[in-house]
Amino acid sequence: MAWRHYGEVQFQSDEQLYHRFFAELFLYLKQFPETHNWKGLLIYPRRSLQPKSSRLFEELLAGERVYQVFLDELEAVDRLPLGLGLAKLVVEPEQSAPEKARRLIERARTEKDVGLSRQAVIEFVETIIVYKFTHLSREEIEAMLGL
Repeated sequence: MAWRHYGEVQFQSDEQLYHRFFAELFLYLKQFPETHNWKGLLIYPRRSLQPKSSRLFEELLAGERVYQVFLDELEAVDRLPLGLGLAKLVVEPEQSAPEKARRLIERARTEKDVGLSRQAVIEFVETIIVYKFTHLSREEIEAMLGL
């Protein structure tokens, strides 16, 4: 039986995150009661955005069904699955972001099964870099990324 994955990326402080995340997750499980194999994933840019510990959810968070990932604590972008590498690019410092972005674009072009369309990955990388380098024109960013 295939696993169902339920995830959320949280880039702002939100003390109600666990309440909302588990409410939505369990609503889904109520609507699809045949779902037995599920996992939850919460992605943060850094640990400081994780909500304060809640006794209400501590057993769920301590178990093996829900994982919390802190992008700034992950290994190099090159060693991550492409999707997680894209998320990590968001928190990559400006000095190393262009190089990491070029590597992600190259991976999108060369890897056989990237999960998304190659063009979607390239556009997503370009969008992240546009937000990081607001002082550069679109043409300068395309040149920076080798597009």
